[in-house]
Amino acid sequence: MNTNHTVSTTLNYQHILEQLNISLYGLEREKEEVLTYLKITELNPYDFERILCLVGPPGVGKKSLVYALAQAIGRRCVHIPIGISEVSASLSTYGKSKIGEIAGQIIHLMNQHRDQSILFLLEGIDFLSLTFQSKITYGFKEVLAITHDHALRMKHIESPLDFQRALFFATATDISKMSQDLLSQLEIIPMTGYNDEQKIAIAQQWIVPEEAKACGVQGQVDLSDDTLCEIIRRYTNEIGLHQLRAMIKKLCKGLVRELALSKGNGLPTPAPENLTSYLGYPLFEMRKARKENEVGVISTIGRSGGHGVIADLEVLLIEDSQPKIILTGNMDTLVREVVMVALSYLLSRATTFGIEKDFSKKYTIHVNMIPGGILKSGVSAGLPIVLALLSALTKKELRCDISALGEITLHGKVQKVIGVHEKILAASRMGITRIIFPKENLPEIERLPREMHREIELCGVDTVEEAVSYAFS
Repeated sequence: MNTNHTVSTTLNYQHILEQLNISLYGLEREKEEVLTYLKITELNPYDFERILCLVGPPGVGKKSLVYALAQAIGRRCVHIPIGISEVSASLSTYGKSKIGEIAGQIIHLMNQHRDQSILFLLEGIDFLSLTFQSKITYGFKEVLAITHDHALRMKHIESPLDFQRALFFATATDISKMSQDLLSQLEIIPMTGYNDEQKIAIAQQWIVPEEAKACGVQGQVDLSDDTLCEIIRRYTNEIGLHQLRAMIKKLCKGLVRELALSKGNGLPTPAPENLTSYLGYPLFEMRKARKENEVGVISTIGRSGGHGVIADLEVLLIEDSQPKIILTGNMDTLVREVVMVALSYLLSRATTFGIEKDFSKKYTIHVNMIPGGILKSGVSAGLPIVLALLSALTKKELRCDISALGEITLHGKVQKVIGVHEKILAASRMGITRIIFPKENLPEIERLPREMHREIELCGVDTVEEAVSYAFS
């Protein structure tokens, strides 16, 4: 049985792209990469067998893109959820039963829709148990072939199925724990999410009309861009659209409730200043970049739950006869180790940066991160930590509108970190205009929405010395 998934007829890719642009706002690079994948499967059907996998947090448009593509190329999209809980994944019977279940579903659906070309969407492929990932993908085609032959022998299907009529796509939230065996059979396309301007456009064109219709007030809900911006920044904290949709739904219900209890005939018009009456008090603090340059203070960018968060890092030097290092602000062990690396690097390069060689014997060094209620974890704070320490030791002011991210080494190299696009999207919301990042992260930077490159100056560096040239006022 030939199990290559191919595009059986020559497609009009320009027409497909036009249809995708009508159905989905933004995601330009993702659309182009999906079309590239389709063209490769058309030109090289027998050697290119990887499954296309869209990767990103919830709400960034993974399923929407697949559904829109299926419609644009005239295929029936069949959704097969394969993501499971960690508890279920630990069961010893999981691997074998799940393999049979997925393959059986595919065979059954192909037999049921013999006269149609199908696009299979395997959702949540990253939740497959690590124990069985390699067995499941040992290969995907072999599993289908075995199940197909079994179905023929058992008379579950009357005649062989044509697998050239099927395309296989998958989605995943996090691929960091996936086995190399599984990853080798996937063509990965990262989904970068949306900035605030894109979210406003999507809300106006799709989300508000859909939620208004669901509440029975179609065409009557009028939300200004300023109101939507307030909802996005004060009531959501994500790079996707799930929280935004939930808030707009809640707002529409509030408007209907007010209509029911009032004597008027029309819906009120929400404004930024009266959103609390519909949505309650804001869930997130809309923090802004600092207004003045300061010594030993810099904004840091982190990631929590798939979205970016902002913290201020401050360093204070205190003359002390018994110097020590004080670390506060809810830092985990990893961040504390990063501080040690930064201090050792500066001690070794004291002459280069013009700082006192014996500063560690003269000052108590206090490093604090605000807000203290959020646990700080990860190595991406290495670059801002070393810049804040250097600022405090040289008494030079850091620019108030900058932020930085990157892991540092004892020799001052700046290395790649994860979650760059979520972190940069978060920084743009608070007025940061320059971000220093590792050059190794350039592929992720290039995937950012094009608007971001106009709004923020993105400075790639390989070393701490390069970062210093961008950081100080």
